[in-house]
Amino acid sequence: MNWHDLIMDPDSPATAFGPSVAAEAARMAELARYGVADIGLDFTDPDLDLVVDLVQSMTGAPSAAVHIIQQAVQVRIAAAGAPRDITPRSASLCSRVMWLPEELYVTDRADLVPLLADSPWVNGELAALRFYASAPLIAEEGTPLGTVCVWSDEHRNLDDTQRRTLAKMAKFVVRVLELRRKAAEFEHSALHDALTGLPNRRYFQEYLKAALDRGHTDGAGPILLVVDIDHFKQINDRHGHDMGDQVLVTVAETLRVLALGRGVAARWGGDEFVVLLGSTADAAESVETLTAEVNRRLAEHSPEVTVTLTLGGARPAEHDTVEDLLRAADLDMYDRRRTTRTHPGTLAS
Repeated sequence: MNWHDLIMDPDSPATAFGPSVAAEAARMAELARYGVADIGLDFTDPDLDLVVDLVQSMTGAPSAAVHIIQQAVQVRIAAAGAPRDITPRSASLCSRVMWLPEELYVTDRADLVPLLADSPWVNGELAALRFYASAPLIAEEGTPLGTVCVWSDEHRNLDDTQRRTLAKMAKFVVRVLELRRKAAEFEHSALHDALTGLPNRRYFQEYLKAALDRGHTDGAGPILLVVDIDHFKQINDRHGHDMGDQVLVTVAETLRVLALGRGVAARWGGDEFVVLLGSTADAAESVETLTAEVNRRLAEHSPEVTVTLTLGGARPAEHDTVEDLLRAADLDMYDRRRTTRTHPGTLAS
């Protein structure tokens, strides 16, 4: 379904042109996909700063901006002749016109347009805008993310060249945001395991090095855990690689929950995972409890498959380098597998 088909909500009592619930939900999903659903004034981009400078110069308008329309607010992420700010969406002119099917909206009498006249930026409460021109930022899926706009409290207009250029600038802004999105996706894929979604070895090594660089002198401080799935090759041989993948995903999700708010879990490689927890107290659960949780989750997919885990641990406070810390945790894991598999104790023991 084209996004234009979703715009008008026939059950809405509003008379102004606006989105249906379905259209707005789709738009919020696009904002999230582009990474701008929750950005604030800490967001900066020199390319967008250049855009608004060019738009202001090209149109001769005293003010120009790029606006992202979030769920409840309008965020001015780039501006010329106006401060970068955040305002309620209910007051935003851009949030009202971005749904219009036209490529460009221009008026020199905003006070006479019912769609705009009650805005505090027009009715004198915050300003008394008269000239307003806006081009929507249309994402790949056809939904509007926001606008590029210019405005003035004086009557003015745009010639054909200025109108075409403003519309093109909106397309350029979308291209900038799209490049940022693809760069973020590439960075994420470079630092995360494709199967489980956990951070990968490269990410974890950098994270662990940063943790060591901060220094750990408290013996009850952070703890590194190495988690290995026992006899994983037999699972692949007996049940197939799809089931083996499911086991890896299930272990990963269990460890993700374990580390939530307390540290970070990562896939180290093969059937081995690593977890850095903020304190020994965070690792107080037993290996049996962790294994039981993995098998509970696994039973939802395949009740006939169960796993056991072997864990090793080491404290960053007792080691000077990442290599030494990982080696100590690995040796502890192998010692436990060899001598204490039937009585593995707790994660922090």
